[in-house]
Amino acid sequence: MTSQIYCTIILIQYGGENIKIDYHSNVPVYKQIVHEFEDMIISGALKPGDFLPSVRTLAQELNVNPNTVAKAFFVLQSNGFIDSKAGIGNYVIKPPPSSVDKRLNELMDEMRSLVLKMKSFNLSKEEVIKKISELIEEAYDGESS
Repeated sequence: MTSQIYCTIILIQYGGENIKIDYHSNVPVYKQIVHEFEDMIISGALKPGDFLPSVRTLAQELNVNPNTVAKAFFVLQSNGFIDSKAGIGNYVIKPPPSSVDKRLNELMDEMRSLVLKMKSFNLSKEEVIKKISELIEEAYDGESS
């Protein structure tokens, strides 16, 4: 008997970027929404003054409970990435440097885990550096080594 694992990932286009939600991830959906919007704001895809979709609209597009989106927007507001005005909606503000640093630290933690995983495959330090360097070249030059 063969077992199959299905991975449901939803992509929606917003602010010129895709919002990717993986329903089978260990990361809660609201946190995935938070990370997606924080990344778009830090990268400049969303700029101060840009409006976010309504809670209901985004919940429908992502096929999630509106409370999940409301929680994500609450966290984004608490972290200083968005603000909300009654009757107007949620809009992007310039995040404080501490919030940007916090997100970068989260990404560093993810990279640390990946490097440790590569090390566990008995790759030498030089091999890991070479692999990471190839990815950096690909990202910055658009070429694969």
